[in-house]
Amino acid sequence: MAKDLWDKAEVIGKILGAVLIPAVLGYSVHSYNSTASTRATAAQMAGIAVGVLMNEPSKDQAAGDALRMWAVDVLENPGEITPLDPSAAKQLLLEGLPTFPWTYSGLGEGKFDIKPGIEPERNPE
Repeated sequence: MAKDLWDKAEVIGKILGAVLIPAVLGYSVHSYNSTASTRATAAQMAGIAVGVLMNEPSKDQAAGDALRMWAVDVLENPGEITPLDPSAAKQLLLEGLPTFPWTYSGLGEGKFDIKPGIEPERNPE
């Protein structure tokens, strides 16, 4: 009788091991990929936000420039993905994205390339 219990426990353990180990492993890989994707997207959004804020606001823009307000919101919440509000999306649609003196290259690599023709400022030593 005790042998029957141990045999049943062995079979149940093998079945649970065959099902639970791949399920837990799959969940952990999915969770890691989701986190990495969110971080990469947030980093790209932060780069765009910095570029938006680097440009001087035009004189005809009101104090409530929606795209600049979105950029500040992105920088205030660096780890989160901040969606565009409808007014910022409309401004982006009508005016386009401002041009930046640098472009972001690579997903998650953190390299910035300087566009040709733009000289970096030199610090007097």
